[in-house]
Amino acid sequence: MTDLPRILELLSDIARALFDIEEHDEDEYPAGVHADLVRWARDARPAVETGLPTLARLLDDEDPAVRAAAATALLWCGADDLDDTLLQALADEIQAPDSALDGRLWTLDGGRPAFLTAALDDRPAPQIQSARAALAIPTPATVARAGHIMRTWRTAPAALLPSLAALLTTEAAADAAWQIKQGGPDIALITDPLSPFLGHPDDTVAGSALEALARIGDARAVPVLAAEDVREFLNNPKKGTALNRSAS
Repeated sequence: MTDLPRILELLSDIARALFDIEEHDEDEYPAGVHADLVRWARDARPAVETGLPTLARLLDDEDPAVRAAAATALLWCGADDLDDTLLQALADEIQAPDSALDGRLWTLDGGRPAFLTAALDDRPAPQIQSARAALAIPTPATVARAGHIMRTWRTAPAALLPSLAALLTTEAAADAAWQIKQGGPDIALITDPLSPFLGHPDDTVAGSALEALARIGDARAVPVLAAEDVREFLNNPKKGTALNRSAS
C-alpha cells in the first residue's frame, strides 16, 4: 500500500530544501558541496511546484493525515491561496488525539503541531487563524502554541485572547489563564469575562487573573491586592501558584 503521507513529506522536504540550505554558511560544508546543494534545490523545487493542483485535490482525501500532509506540502511549495480548507486540514490534524503522522522521524523534532505549522512561520494571519481553530479542542500543547503566537505577532492578542478567555470555564482554565496574563495591553479587551475568576479556587487561575488585571490597571484588582491573605502571599508566594509558577 502506498505510504502517501510519507511521499507528501518528501515533497515538503524538497520544496523547503532551499530555505534550509541557505540558512547555512558555505564553510559548514566541504568545498563545493554547498553550491551543489543550492543548485540541486533550485532545480528540484519547480518540479514539485508542478504538482500543486494534485496536492490541492488531496485536501479532500478521506484520510485526515493525508489532508494535513498535503496542506503542509502546499505551504512549503509556496501556495499563495491559503483558503479555509487548507487551514482547516492543519487544525483538524493538530487537534486529533492520534494521527498517522505520529511517531515518524520527520515529526519527532517539535512534534506533530510543529511539523504542520513550520511553513507558516512568516505568515502571521494563517498562524493566528490555525491557532484559534485549534483551541476548539484545547490541549496543553494547543493552548501553549496560542500563547506563543500571541507573544510573537502584534495583531495576535486581540484575535486570540477572547478564545483563551472562553477556556476559563473548562479543564484548560489554568493553562489558558497563564497565557492570558502575558497578553499585554489587549488584556483590556477581556477584563469583564476575566474579572469573575479573581475568586477562582485554583490558585493559578485566580492569581493569573489578578496579575492580568493589575498589569493593565483595572480597578477590580485593587481590593484583591489589598486583602491581607494576598499581601501575605505576595510577600511569600507558594511554589506552583500563578505568581510564582516558575518555582514549581
